[in-house]
Amino acid sequence: MEDSGQDAFHQKEQISRVLEYAYDDFALAQMAKKLGKNADYDILLEHSGYYKNVFDRKVGLVRGRYANGTWIKDFRPDGREAYINEGTPRQYTFYVPHDVGGLSNLMGGRQNLEKALDSLFAKNEYWHRNEPGHQTPFMYNYTPTPWKTQLQVRKILTEKYSDGPGWTKWK
Repeated sequence: MEDSGQDAFHQKEQISRVLEYAYDDFALAQMAKKLGKNADYDILLEHSGYYKNVFDRKVGLVRGRYANGTWIKDFRPDGREAYINEGTPRQYTFYVPHDVGGLSNLMGGRQNLEKALDSLFAKNEYWHRNEPGHQTPFMYNYTPTPWKTQLQVRKILTEKYSDGPGWTKWK
């Protein structure tokens, strides 16, 4: 929480930065591997796992964390937080598209990943207008109920899109 990231895109939005940079590092690791830069690949792949540093196993979500390892005290899983850009801890928790298996393990397994996804959608917390969430409905493919991907995608297509101009169905 102490790092304001003055030179970063997400200034003072540490959770967004950590999660998005973890994905970026994964993508760069893949390029390094193709280029035969094995040392770079190893370092970048390790950095792609840094999202685990901001995942609080006790609450099962990402959460603001101080350099000394303590978690931010006032935690609102479904509230806007200064350390997250355009979202909530519950929404941003799922922005680990490069390591869904690792996120699932942090949550305690595939059934718990499913429960966390169910909770997000049941609370109407899924926010399709924010790009880091676009992959979220597809994460059901890593649970015992992959058919829920089709259910949520169909709801998104019918409830959020129209054949008219603009964002006519956005709530």
